[in-house]
Formats: sequence, C-alpha cells, structure tokens
Amino acid sequence: MSGARALWLGVTALALLGPGRATAQATVFAGGVAALPVGDFADVAEPGYRVHSGGMVDLGTTGFLVGATGFFGSNPHTIEGERSDLYGVTVLGGYTVAEAQSIRFTGWVGLGGMIHTRKSDVFPGLDASKRGLTLSVGGSVSRPVGRIGVFVSGLYTRGLGDLGTSTYPSEFVTLGGGVAIPLSVD
Repeated sequence: MSGARALWLGVTALALLGPGRATAQATVFAGGVAALPVGDFADVAEPGYRVHSGGMVDLGTTGFLVGATGFFGSNPHTIEGERSDLYGVTVLGGYTVAEAQSIRFTGWVGLGGMIHTRKSDVFPGLDASKRGLTLSVGGSVSRPVGRIGVFVSGLYTRGLGDLGTSTYPSEFVTLGGGVAIPLSVD
C-alpha cells in the first residue's frame, strides 16, 4: 500500500471512529480562482484562472471533512499565442482548525490526477500533454449566508513525476472563492 493511500485511510478511519454526531453533512460547491504559476512554471506561464466544483462530507463534530473536486483552467505563456490548459480531479481531506462566530477556518491536503496540455497557435505541431499525480495543501475560510455558505481559499499545488520536472513544470498557487450548498435540510 502506498504511503499516501495509507495516510488517507488512516485519517478517514480516525474521523469515522472519533466522537461526533452519527450523521454527516453533505455539501456541493463551485468556485473560481486566480492561478498564479510558481517555480519553473512561472518562467514560462503568466497568471491564469481555474474553475472548480465538487462535493464534500463534514464528518459530524470530529472536525474532519472529506471530498473531491474537479477543475479546469488555463495559463497564458510569456510567448504570445501559447498557453497551458490544466484539468483534473483531486481527493481532499480537511480539518477545521478553528470556528468562531460562524466563521470556519479549515486546513486541506489533497492528492489528485492532472493533465497539463501545452497549446501553441504559432506552432501547433508542438502541442503536447503530460499526465500525472499532484499534491495540494492549503486552507479556506467559510461562513454561512442564509442556506448557502461562501468561502475563500488558497491552495498550493505541485505536479509529481513527469508533471514536476523543469521541462514540464506544473506548480501553482490558487487564490479565490466560491459558494457551498448543503444537500440536507436541518
């Protein structure tokens, strides 16, 4: 069993076995973020965007959350007519580190799969794609507004394997927000 899978299973087991109410709260969410390239990716790419949506389950009063998100985005390159399109899915685990006056501060870690496609309007024969695993860490601040919730988030994502090489860098920070809609009625 891989280390990441063992960690994920351990966190999930602790959350499910920990004290808390018997029911979990399911939520769907959607949002948009600015995607800021860092590391070697910043040498070739400019700030872009990501849109994402997904679902999560708040595991009662344990403070743990689990979920998944899908995303798509694009970063223009410093060379006119070239860009990187990035899309994929990330499985997330979170823990609420603080909650005060209905404002919730949550730390996140994620493991996902991503496809990084380079496109060129100038040299279409040079278009190429790489796929691989990603690791993400970050946090969010959320607050209910009526029946929905609003959130702001920041996440650092790094491509692993082929997606982490200097010839095909995939490293960025996303900053943005969105809305979350609970699926059950209290």
